[in-house]
Amino acid sequence: MPKSTRRRRFALRRTVDRDWMIVHAGAPEFAVRPLAHITIDDDDVAEVVWTAPLPLPVVFASPQDALETLESWERTGGGATKPIPIAHFPPPRQVS
Repeated sequence: MPKSTRRRRFALRRTVDRDWMIVHAGAPEFAVRPLAHITIDDDDVAEVVWTAPLPLPVVFASPQDALETLESWERTGGGATKPIPIAHFPPPRQVS
């Protein structure tokens, strides 16, 4: 599906002049739970504080880069891995 027609799951919302939030795109304005808080520092670098433990960077070139990284990570399975096999052993024998 082309990038322009794909429905985005997340969205950027500006909070103040140099601060942004990443939120769920379908969330109403009054019921927003941010996934990340983004602050643009004096060097124009976007510093991200994720509100959940995500294995994603905390420094980006722009808020848009942070959003695209989150969407890419979520599309690829969100870090899911194959199940780890658990060894099965017979029950212990009782020695008399």
